[in-house]
Amino acid sequence: MNFEQLATIITDTHQQLQQSAVKAVNQRLTVRNWLIGFYIVEFEQNGEDRATYGEQLLKNLEQRINQKALSVTLFQWSRKFYLLYPRFNLLIKHSFMLICETPSHKLIVNEEKQIYETLSHKLQNIENEDNDENIPAEKLLSSISFSHFIELMKIDNPVKRLYYEMLTIQTGLSVRELKRQIDALSYERIGLSGDMEHALTTIQQKIHPQTVTDTVKDDYFFEFLNIPQQRVLLLKESELETLLLDHLRDFIIELLCKPLHNISYANKFIMQSDLN
Repeated sequence: MNFEQLATIITDTHQQLQQSAVKAVNQRLTVRNWLIGFYIVEFEQNGEDRATYGEQLLKNLEQRINQKALSVTLFQWSRKFYLLYPRFNLLIKHSFMLICETPSHKLIVNEEKQIYETLSHKLQNIENEDNDENIPAEKLLSSISFSHFIELMKIDNPVKRLYYEMLTIQTGLSVRELKRQIDALSYERIGLSGDMEHALTTIQQKIHPQTVTDTVKDDYFFEFLNIPQQRVLLLKESELETLLLDHLRDFIIELLCKPLHNISYANKFIMQSDLN
């Protein structure tokens, strides 16, 4: 090993473990937020003094806790997260039990310890909805950050939300890229929005591949080509290639002509002829 190899291996080790640490923190934050949602919903349904707070519960909670990261907005998203993703219960139950075993928990008074034990029992009895129509909770937790979940929770249609979950996992979308795909209506553009049964079947093939083709098939998005929705499913590979080349040609011409925007149309046509 020489000096350059030493520097390279230390850099690689640092980057890989740093990425692992960030991923672990993101997963713990997701678990924390799901549990916060669980606590809030449980209080709203069964809290002894819930009537005292009513609609001001989250605002009062923010003021009482008084920690910058724990705001009304986070409480709102956490509550919705718990309600939309009850399938996380089997994964998060273990984290909850670890909390109950911490030294600080063991020192609390008997009444508060009883509350924890009651919540733990209810957590174990939450109905699990991790079925074949959903992406496994383990895969969601390991692949999607809570910032992604916030964007996903803005989608009311559960099949459409499932599509973007699958898309985020398979293509590794950042939060910004996910927002762009949602704003660009990629779900609608690929023709899934018209037939819910077909959409669900198509997405399930991605989640649980039935053939080798389903396993290795990649997703590509060409919304910039403005292909009509009715043509998407019938488009041949050769036609897509032609559209891409035409778009690339137009882009290059526009790039070359931009500094010369005052030249005549005839000259632009000549430049285009030269490129062809």
